[in-house]
Amino acid sequence: MIFAEIIRIYKKSPILSLISDHEPRVGNDTCRYSVCGSTITALPLGPNGDKIRGERGHVIIADEFDSIDPEIFNKVIRGFGATFSDPYEKSRDIAKGKDEKNEQEQEEGPQKISQGNKIILAGTAGYTNGPFYQQYKHYSAIIANRLQGNANSFSDILGSEHEYDVDYKDYCIIKYRYDELKEGIMDRKLIDAARATMPKHIFDMEYNAQFADDSAGFFKAKDIKEATANSLDGFQIVTKGRQDRHYILGIDPARTIDRFSISVVEIGQPNKIVYHWTCQNKKYSYAAAKIRGLMRDFNVIGINMDSGGGGMAVEELLNVDKSPDGLDIKKANEPKILRIDSEDRDESAIKILNLQSFTSNWIEEANSLLQKNIEDKKIMFPRPTCDYMSEKSDDCIYEIAELKKELLSITVTYTSSGRKHFDLKPQNSKTDDSVKHKDRYSSLLLSNYMASKYEDMTMSANDLAKRAYDKEDTIGGWADEFNSPV
Repeated sequence: MIFAEIIRIYKKSPILSLISDHEPRVGNDTCRYSVCGSTITALPLGPNGDKIRGERGHVIIADEFDSIDPEIFNKVIRGFGATFSDPYEKSRDIAKGKDEKNEQEQEEGPQKISQGNKIILAGTAGYTNGPFYQQYKHYSAIIANRLQGNANSFSDILGSEHEYDVDYKDYCIIKYRYDELKEGIMDRKLIDAARATMPKHIFDMEYNAQFADDSAGFFKAKDIKEATANSLDGFQIVTKGRQDRHYILGIDPARTIDRFSISVVEIGQPNKIVYHWTCQNKKYSYAAAKIRGLMRDFNVIGINMDSGGGGMAVEELLNVDKSPDGLDIKKANEPKILRIDSEDRDESAIKILNLQSFTSNWIEEANSLLQKNIEDKKIMFPRPTCDYMSEKSDDCIYEIAELKKELLSITVTYTSSGRKHFDLKPQNSKTDDSVKHKDRYSSLLLSNYMASKYEDMTMSANDLAKRAYDKEDTIGGWADEFNSPV
């Protein structure tokens, strides 16, 4: 993409083309372009930076810095600028004492632009636990305190001991919000659409150059509290659903170290978390029997289950009358449960099951969707009390309280490839109440995702294509062009 952009700029700029030494030259993993004797080299980092070792540069731009592994940056990229553009001339100037003279001239007269090597860190703001923020914080401390001298002398400000000379004049921070750019550079309508659909902190990162504080976790306590029903007249958990309502099951099928977790969401405006259940160290047949039991108690129209960790084994057990260990699962008059995209022609079967692969793209999308829905109160938690008390309802209230704890313990880190990684905060071995599992959270990811995208997930490919070209669904503005006869 970057290589293509370099070529596009060259072809769209006649004057630039005239003063260029040659056209951009694209190799398998490089692009080189020279203008008036200066060469621009674009290099993809790759998984570990090995392919670009030994390169040299005098102005280095590390784009999307938050996605660069700090180890690769420090060991490989920083080394690009270790040598001056003309080391012989620089060493000769130092020998003649010109450096001191230049410094004196700069103090007495207008400040000149530094001719030394430069490293520019650029990109979208990330989370405060990311590498970009750590550099931003370091630079900010140097500039704000106008530090000059050995960095080790400023360990109280910089946070740790640093063995190098620092001069605040060598640092600069430039932040641009979308509304600070000239009109015409950004599409304001698309930005307004993004504001409406993105969680606030993600919008601020993308468009307002604000780093997001993750100290309270990815899911904020304030948002969860506001998305919890009122204790006096709000809705409560139910152990048996209403037949005139529709329900989604989200299932994380762990068994031993982690828990087998089921989240039940009632579809509506808003969607409601009405029931939660977990078990541990039980056979999959026990969990399959529980799923069948929930289907008798709730009008279930969709099941979204993790395909890993035993998902396929549970899928098979859902359709047996009796498990190998003698446990009753499916009653004789109950329909088979098939995948939504199954080609089985059994008309008595119900196609409501989706086996979800936890790919990195899906995990990021599902987390952002859940966070946005909680923030906008499109999914609600039940009040923490119940009018009718029983062992079953007590267990459910406890499970939802634990679910909230898991949500509050989810944090975001970055992999070496720049992917977001959602996991529990590092545990404090001295704290007994550290959250050690995230199965309840995973099952809610699944149920919320299907409840939010139920229509799309249950449509066949042909129906989706048909809907995309349905005249009644193509409305407004320039869309009229698609409905006019050819």
